Amino acid sequence: MSNFKIKSMKTASVFTGRCKMYRILLALALLLILQNLKIVGAVWRYGFIVEDERLVSINKVVILSHSNEQGGPVIAGWSVPPGCTVQGDPTKVPLLTCASEGYHRVAPLFKEEGYQEEERYIYVSKSYFTFAWYAVIPFNGFLEGGRKILRMWLIDPEQAEFSEIVKGSNYPSQHSYYLSINFHNLGQFPIVTLPDSTQKIYGHFTGYGYWEAIIEWNQPYVTVDISGQLISFQHRFVLDSLHSFYWEPYETFAFTSMPVPIKLAQGLMPVLNQDPCTPHRAVFLTQLAMTLTIDSFKDPRMVYVVPHGYISVPPWGFLEVSDAILLDDGIIFLMYDMLLWRSHRDKVLQIRPEIFFTGVRGMVQRTTCLADHPSQEGVDYGKVLVWTDDTVYIGGSRFTSPHSDGKYFKRLARSRMGGSFRTVAFGSDPNKIAILIMDSYYMVYLYMFNLKTLEFTPKHLLSKIAPDQILRGHIRMRFYESSKESFLMWNETMMWYSFRDDSISGTLSLPGFRDLSTAAGRSWIHEVVIDQNWNLLVKMSNNVVFFCKYGVTKLVRLARWILPSSPASLYSNANKLSFVVSHQDRPVKAYYYPLHLETLSAMFGGDYSCAYVTFKHNMKKYYYLDKGQENAFWAQLVYFEWKGVTIQVLRSNKALLDFDLSRDFELVHQVFTMNMTIKATQKKDFTSEPNYDLEMSLSQGIVRVEVMPNLIGNKCELPRNRVSYFSVGCPPNRHLRVTKYDGDTFVRTVHSNFVVWEINGRTDFSYNTTMYQAGCLRDAQTWDSILKTTRYPVEQAWGPGIYKSCFVLDDATLGDMNRPYEIMNRSFSNSLTFSKEDSAHYIFTARIVDPNYSFCDLRATFAVQTFGISKPKYEYLILYVTLSFTFICLSILGYAYFKYVQIFRDLQEKKKHS
Repeated sequence: MSNFKIKSMKTASVFTGRCKMYRILLALALLLILQNLKIVGAVWRYGFIVEDERLVSINKVVILSHSNEQGGPVIAGWSVPPGCTVQGDPTKVPLLTCASEGYHRVAPLFKEEGYQEEERYIYVSKSYFTFAWYAVIPFNGFLEGGRKILRMWLIDPEQAEFSEIVKGSNYPSQHSYYLSINFHNLGQFPIVTLPDSTQKIYGHFTGYGYWEAIIEWNQPYVTVDISGQLISFQHRFVLDSLHSFYWEPYETFAFTSMPVPIKLAQGLMPVLNQDPCTPHRAVFLTQLAMTLTIDSFKDPRMVYVVPHGYISVPPWGFLEVSDAILLDDGIIFLMYDMLLWRSHRDKVLQIRPEIFFTGVRGMVQRTTCLADHPSQEGVDYGKVLVWTDDTVYIGGSRFTSPHSDGKYFKRLARSRMGGSFRTVAFGSDPNKIAILIMDSYYMVYLYMFNLKTLEFTPKHLLSKIAPDQILRGHIRMRFYESSKESFLMWNETMMWYSFRDDSISGTLSLPGFRDLSTAAGRSWIHEVVIDQNWNLLVKMSNNVVFFCKYGVTKLVRLARWILPSSPASLYSNANKLSFVVSHQDRPVKAYYYPLHLETLSAMFGGDYSCAYVTFKHNMKKYYYLDKGQENAFWAQLVYFEWKGVTIQVLRSNKALLDFDLSRDFELVHQVFTMNMTIKATQKKDFTSEPNYDLEMSLSQGIVRVEVMPNLIGNKCELPRNRVSYFSVGCPPNRHLRVTKYDGDTFVRTVHSNFVVWEINGRTDFSYNTTMYQAGCLRDAQTWDSILKTTRYPVEQAWGPGIYKSCFVLDDATLGDMNRPYEIMNRSFSNSLTFSKEDSAHYIFTARIVDPNYSFCDLRATFAVQTFGISKPKYEYLILYVTLSFTFICLSILGYAYFKYVQIFRDLQEKKKHS
């Protein structure tokens, strides 16, 4: 645990009182303005048949809508330019179509004089991508082993049936059936890509007007990327798209007592917190109710609890909270200054000892997903930060997975001398958190706390800001995912930025206004959202939204999308689409927000441009680099001549990796194409390091790499995957099988030096090469020399840390070079030899000892069975017996022969005498 000493502070009550008074004055000023302005009583917006603004093209339908507050103006019609027509009742759901490409001014007309609303310049493209993929997992599509059937077909949004538009159909409509068959006959087929995977799953056509593919996915949700072939039908193409599916059941618990609803405390702005790894899961709090969604607000449900213990229900029948964070297994609530827990399983709201402490000033959750982030020993990345006046705590994604002491929260840092923590946030580096501290003199300091080293590092942004500008209401921070620490900090009226470790900093503002409150009609900053396309959205309390791209310091005011009085928040779903979630009407509704078209409309006629035409790269999110490995990727930038734009490669922990950058250029009609190849390698030589273990520790870590153009404007497009993480160290699951594997994936054949030993202590084997034959210039290490100089057992005695090559000439003595050379290598002739006389069974362990080969301790165990040329035990006895038997047989035969001859002669003599 780290303690941090700062200046003492008597109390923060004066500061808190000033904040409340300032907010009350702002609210009164806003009320007076709203009473005297007529233009804020109504808003209009537009939508599409399918929620994808890329399908907006010539002669395609744009759905207009208008809403106003009670007593607001009555719409009479729509003002559109020549070439555009509006069909239908202007007060209901009129349809806009435009026959030409370009920006088209659209605005409502009112019956009452004096009313006006913001005009929009809707951009209509000449795109030939007018068909879309429809995808569904049918009711019978859930197979064993987590496999699922994904059914796909093609639709024309303007010809599709309603069930296809609302994604409730399991079979194609008649029009979609024939459209899919025609495309199939032309060679079209879908390619499905799962999240964070390069594996391609190809759909097969069934003959029923749709394709099917089998996906293996065990999670209760999945977002797939469906792409097709560049094939046209009637000169029109199919648009690639993302599709999300959820089969996580909603809470169906039967309450044992009267459930109580949860609402947001009075005087607070709406709160929307979503899980960064599962963006379809979120909670939304307003003064009307608290809602929970597990399907991106398609069917949100109200949250109820069963109070337990000391938690009593007020007479008005509901409980008020000031914040809520959604975990995997429940919800943490902030009520007054204490934390409460509600499990998804029993819905009981209770005070739990795992989170029991008071004086809580606030809580935040991590805004980037670290589910697949490389882990580091001793580092708890966490998901939730909670702070009091003098302590910061961190908690994980599951309440039921506490720390070793049984607590959900782990104490990170504590101030001394009376210092007060004002706010905290997770940093750009997953290892760091930011802590804002105020002393007794109302001086504010910003520090970065390292979760690994437990050290504080000061940030210098606040030294450039006057203290009276900072202390205007509650201060909050939000960090970008970046190679260097880059963040935003704001109070109720102003916002500041700091990019690349304070190298670029200043005030984020709208040109012509001194602060955002003035630019939004004396409103205050409600929430700041950074979506998955690197768009920054600043939403004000009166639902005015400002926009800019990452790295841009000038904001753009967008047209209002929701009524000023409507409690609303911004939301981005798993398909990378933006929505405005509102609780003006029951139930909670998510309005699709065509952010790209809205930004183009807001920037129309202004001095906005992009220094390049396109920028793209093929970087993956995560890389693992071992010693001697190399990863290469490319980036491409297309830009006009004399723009001064180039590709920059930014990275953290520069000492861990070497980067080799190569560029080539191509110029065609004053348009430059820059192609950059980036190679990342680990080249450090560990052979002569005196402290091998220390250097190994210092040479491992995570490098954040950011590839981007040096000039970015609000009209520029940035790749979604802008930051990659290079984990330098031992890759997960790396091991030896004589050749090297990651899990079951072959990596490369081992050509490095290794040693072997017999685990049962057998020594009846030898090496066929001597030190002299190996070409050694000095004594080579042997097991005898190693074991004499170490206290470790044989399993740990000889490793990369003490390996010394005999091919490097030094002051070592030159001994008997005819001794065996006991270091082996696949590319060398050295090998083990065994007795030719006897059969035996050996179990060996091989260990890599080359210090420059891997960060892993690579070992492999293998067995050897030998079969010798054995001789019979009574080999000579058998020979003697055989010879003796042969001699006896021959003697008997000789005797019989001579006996027979004698008998024959006697018979002849008797016959002669007779």
